[in-house]
Amino acid sequence: MNKITDKKKWNDILLEIGCFDTYHTYDYHKVHAVIDSGVPVMFVMKGAEGIIAIPVLERKINKKQLDATSVYGYPGPISNIKDLSTFQKMYKELLHDIYLKYNYVSIFSRTNCFTMSDEILSKICFNSGQTVTIDLNCSEEDQLKQYRSNHKRDISKLKRKGFECKFVNPKSHLKHFIEIYESSMKSLDAADYYFFPKDYYSNLFDNSIAQVKLVECSYDGNIACCGIFFFCNNIVQYHLGGTSSEFYKFAPTKLMFDFVRKYAFDNQYNFFHLGGGLGGKSDSLLNFKKGFSSIINKFYLMKEILNKEEYNHLAKGKNNSGYFPLYRS
Repeated sequence: MNKITDKKKWNDILLEIGCFDTYHTYDYHKVHAVIDSGVPVMFVMKGAEGIIAIPVLERKINKKQLDATSVYGYPGPISNIKDLSTFQKMYKELLHDIYLKYNYVSIFSRTNCFTMSDEILSKICFNSGQTVTIDLNCSEEDQLKQYRSNHKRDISKLKRKGFECKFVNPKSHLKHFIEIYESSMKSLDAADYYFFPKDYYSNLFDNSIAQVKLVECSYDGNIACCGIFFFCNNIVQYHLGGTSSEFYKFAPTKLMFDFVRKYAFDNQYNFFHLGGGLGGKSDSLLNFKKGFSSIINKFYLMKEILNKEEYNHLAKGKNNSGYFPLYRS
């Protein structure tokens, strides 16, 4: 088992495994290291059957003990091992080595439904909600058939009214995105976590493996909505977005999603992941996204306790709120 902190070695492992996403990249972990007060590390185990890697943010609990948490989004373990029993055996060995070598108490990670099979994730993780995907492998006609009727009508109305979407340069347009995004988060009464430092947004675009694009939907020179999207390894991810308050009634995000879907299809990407509800909840945002596709993914969480005795000791006196790890609640 190896613990990797070097960018080149990290990205070499991603390329060797082959099946990865923007959320697994070193650059994305580096951006979130500041947000989540951790150090980007990747634990790797290689065997004759293949590789397992777990990219996380390492954190100190105290002077002697460590744990790891997930970056925001959909990272999780990745592997080129297809056989379930083989994966489970190596995965168990990897976790044991992490505990023995580095005195880890626990590991938490959100997982990615495209880079690991549901068969494997269902055995090692906890189901914690739903997300929505547009399958770009089918014909455009079949993709559009998945749209809810009111979404189709609103997209047509937006086009007739003159709303237009385009990719824009983040250097000159990011200020507008931040203003609109934060305003949208306030209207949703989002947790403080979703209000990121200003340099977080610009740093997102500095990724050596993934393409990060900013989209604006405008009407008569005014920005109606905007979004940040990740393009990597045949997977498109909707990362962050917001709508200007005066344009809420037009629901311009519908046109923005359709614009990105069309671009991704034309450029031969396989999947466009819209994500789920705010904080993984089953809410109006999730229902909105379901209006674009009937393909619903299970959203899994990796919750591994590596040292039960120390975990229970650290969590002593805490109310069992369901938060993981409990001792950090």
